[in-house]
Amino acid sequence: KAKKTGTSKLTLSSVQLSNPQSNAIPLVTESGNVEIGATSTLKPVTKVDKSIVVEVGADNVFNLHSFSFDLAYNAGLLEVLDVSEGDLLKRDGHQTTFGTPKVDASNGVITGITAERVKKEGVNASGVLARIEFKIWEGGAPKFSLRNSNLRDPNGNVVLVTPQDASVTVLASP
Repeated sequence: KAKKTGTSKLTLSSVQLSNPQSNAIPLVTESGNVEIGATSTLKPVTKVDKSIVVEVGADNVFNLHSFSFDLAYNAGLLEVLDVSEGDLLKRDGHQTTFGTPKVDASNGVITGITAERVKKEGVNASGVLARIEFKIWEGGAPKFSLRNSNLRDPNGNVVLVTPQDASVTVLASP
């Protein structure tokens, strides 16, 4: 029996900017969708002391059962406030387990962002794998980079992906 193979892009499917009162700050991409790796600049940009939510997603994955990855970011510009699971593995109502990521604030790396479906069956879809909320401390252009990405099917076979990086421009408060 032939196995389905292919490549799925791992993308930053959306970035939401909000102020401390949770009011949304509108943003527009300069060149279409923001992908991890596309290094698109988002504008209008947010100010220091705001927060941003980075959603790491996967597009058109086939038979996805589990994932793990690390996310690198600019430690001098950002502080991690929260890491939570996205909806992709739960898309069809199945339960999942979400790991406990570790934040290395001095080196700007979140390790062990993991999730797995409880039922031994994969999902075919696009969606959000994880959401990471950051507080912005300094103006600049923080970059986000996926490391050690590992997506698996129910049999433990690798689901091929092409990880890409992204950046956001942040203005200092006046």
